[in-house]
Amino acid sequence: MCLNNQNGAPNYFPNSFHGATTSYRFKESIYSVEGNVARYECSNDNDEFSQAKTFYRQILSPDERINLARNLAKSLTLTQQFICKRALENFSNVDQDLVNDIQHFLNLQRPTTMEDSNIQTDLERKI
Repeated sequence: MCLNNQNGAPNYFPNSFHGATTSYRFKESIYSVEGNVARYECSNDNDEFSQAKTFYRQILSPDERINLARNLAKSLTLTQQFICKRALENFSNVDQDLVNDIQHFLNLQRPTTMEDSNIQTDLERKI
């Protein structure tokens, strides 16, 4: 049970707000094992996005892709601009169409001018 929510600050580390830091006062617990123990290096060349690419491109239907982009955009409107930008950079590793669709929905939720809100985009033609 959490008795202190840190006044709305993130409760994980690392985070974008530099709240928590690593403490070197504490040591790792000692535990015994049998046999050889070694570090395991994953041989996927740091591919962090292949599963997301497959899911987005091969599993989701076009309607599901639109719903995903709409939902992500809705959540991103609640974030600070630098976090939104960082999220879009991460999503660009999945698929540029996803980023374009998210940006479209972000613009719908906060159009800069009346002209911007009246432009029919490729995404609207898909729907």
